[in-house]
Amino acid sequence: ALQHLGGIHSGCATSGFVWLVYRVVLIFMDHEAVHNSILITGVTTNLAVAISIGSAFPWVRNTHHNIFERHHRFIGWIGLISSTLRTATFF
Repeated sequence: ALQHLGGIHSGCATSGFVWLVYRVVLIFMDHEAVHNSILITGVTTNLAVAISIGSAFPWVRNTHHNIFERHHRFIGWIGLISSTLRTATFF
């Protein structure tokens, strides 16, 4: 039953990733007024989410399931922690 919700899950992840990239690009455009820690955590978050999305492609997930599990879970947690730190340092 959970397989039917995969499209929603990946769609939300992709749209969230696009929003993160857009926001970090805007922050980089005004980088003189922003602390370096915000720039670093923004890039770290984007990289972590991109790796997590890349590992979730069906051909990677089906062919190398253990790699998918490792990246999708642990790098997903790194992305979540990094985005939390970014939010905490932004305010």
